[in-house]
Amino acid sequence: MGNPGDLLIGSIGTSNYDEVVYELDGEKAKADVSPTALTKLCDIGQALIFRTPEAGEKNDHRLSEAFSAAGVDFELIDIGLIEEQEDVNKILQRIVDTTRSSRFREDSIILDISHSFRSIPIVFLLSVMQLTSLYENAALKKIYYSRFAGSSDHESSPVIDMTYLRTMIEWYDAFEMADQNGTYRGIRVLLEERKEEIWTDNESHPEGQNFSKAVGQFGAAQQAIDAGFPLEAGLKANVTLESISGLDEEAFVGPEGMVLNSLERLLNGFDTTKTLVINLN
Repeated sequence: MGNPGDLLIGSIGTSNYDEVVYELDGEKAKADVSPTALTKLCDIGQALIFRTPEAGEKNDHRLSEAFSAAGVDFELIDIGLIEEQEDVNKILQRIVDTTRSSRFREDSIILDISHSFRSIPIVFLLSVMQLTSLYENAALKKIYYSRFAGSSDHESSPVIDMTYLRTMIEWYDAFEMADQNGTYRGIRVLLEERKEEIWTDNESHPEGQNFSKAVGQFGAAQQAIDAGFPLEAGLKANVTLESISGLDEEAFVGPEGMVLNSLERLLNGFDTTKTLVINLN
């Protein structure tokens, strides 16, 4: 069952979960807890579930019964509660080490943060990002959050794709590198990798080609900036700014469109068309 390279990583709490209908991209699956619903919705055949021993005593039977019935290979792993910073470090290492040493392939990781409590979603996300940065064969494919997972107050639970959270962290790192070290390559690489995610390229918004052109112009400006050629960098920064300012903002896709505002601010510092006023008094 499922893609052999897809691995679900998730958690479960101590609540009394009720069955709801989970909905994702037009597909529906009835389940009490989100991890079992996602294995159906995403056709996943293997799962690693991290939970406290208390949560395991209360709800392991839900996972075991549902996974076994669906033919999903799974492991249920103990983690501790977070009471101090050292506990965070232990969970981070536990997730990374257990995932690497498990019998499962982790080519593509689907992270479910639906039942994660308080700070746990952040810890899980950083753990998986660390795992994917350390091992080339591991990639974070999706991050899902089921809004009303196991809630007795709702009959259905939309499953929200939150994969952009990882990308926003990558953007932060790239802009931080540019600000601190004056190196813009990280921004260019992300623009090239993510351009189809940032900008819609369809019949309603055919400006995808214009955006690709702007990305190429930024690549030329980036090389001049990183090489330390201020005049050339300024001229190419100005060309890039003109292209970016002419884009139709209505065609932005999700929050990643915000990166262009930050990019414009950076490029304005190199624009040779700006008038420099020097006060000698």
